[in-house]
Amino acid sequence: MSRIGRVVGTAVLGLAAIVVVVLATVSPPARKSGGNGQECSQTVGGKPLTQTCCARLVERSDLTGADLPNALHMRAIVLQANGCFDQAIADYDEAIRLLPHARFYHNRGNAWQRKGELDRAAADYDEAIRLEPQYSSAFNNRGSVWHRRGDHDRASADYSEAIRLNPQYASAYANRGYIHYYRGSFAAAEADFSAALRLDPEDAYALIWLTLARARASGASGIALEGETARGADRWPFPIVRFLAGELSERDLYAAAAGPDTESYSKRHCEISFYSGQVHLIEGGRMRAVDALREARRSCPTAFVEHHGAVAELGRLAR
Repeated sequence: MSRIGRVVGTAVLGLAAIVVVVLATVSPPARKSGGNGQECSQTVGGKPLTQTCCARLVERSDLTGADLPNALHMRAIVLQANGCFDQAIADYDEAIRLLPHARFYHNRGNAWQRKGELDRAAADYDEAIRLEPQYSSAFNNRGSVWHRRGDHDRASADYSEAIRLNPQYASAYANRGYIHYYRGSFAAAEADFSAALRLDPEDAYALIWLTLARARASGASGIALEGETARGADRWPFPIVRFLAGELSERDLYAAAAGPDTESYSKRHCEISFYSGQVHLIEGGRMRAVDALREARRSCPTAFVEHHGAVAELGRLAR
């Protein structure tokens, strides 16, 4: 999927999403020797520290200064990565009570966003930005909140500020590119997806959307895919790349979407509806495009850029 802000997107995991970024560590004052919250981001015996290890660390009685809130913050990140959002938020709450740091607010905002609590997420990003006005990830992730709500003007403004603060921010370029595409500003979308792909050459969704934006901007009646199409083999979403390149039929693409569970297949199915709709539009098949885009609008979760793209495209076609 393309998820808004691949949190929208907490980095948005899995399919193409609005991209959200999680930052783990803070810069605490000098620490007492013998262990601190920073250890949760390290390894023991070559293995990553686990939620249990972080819990033991939080329970230590010798943590002082910023060590305890930093340990709570690290444990919250582990909990959040495992989908335990309520427990993560409880740890963020306590970390913020002890040390109101911008990154703690930012990552709690990500947890709220993953729960769909967009007002609370926006409030936490606001506070993170107030505490750290140069916080590019907070602007990007707040943009993903407006993006999910369909407030594309505010989303674009936040993505642009994230890019101004960090011109190497691939996810912010991609997120702003989606907004341009929804608006029909295909040349601007092409520029943003090109920048995103240059900064992150492994982003298959940036390649997919760049290919579509380039075709729409040029008014071409077909799709010309530049670059290597086989680098991801059968790993999703590279079958979509191969579909755009004409290497897979739509039927074969549905077969390639088979996943480990029903939910994965359903999400991939919704993506195929959107991308096949785009291909039909580019090739002049308006009625088939409308049918496919209606299915994408119906079946794609609202956190997916494919849902927003289908809504925008159907709106244009209705005018």
